[in-house]
Amino acid sequence: MIRCSFPTIIDDLATIARDTVAPRLDGTEPFQVTTRPTPLQEKILDHLGVRL
Repeated sequence: MIRCSFPTIIDDLATIARDTVAPRLDGTEPFQVTTRPTPLQEKILDHLGVRL
């Protein structure tokens, strides 16, 4: 079992990012990319019932 403080968990979750990618190719629409969560982040998100 991994024990973390609440501020540590929040700091860790804050590293998950969603970016918009706008390719410079004609006819290509911008799209969003979300970073992959670490194993600890996945566990936390599972406990919270959150899906990315």
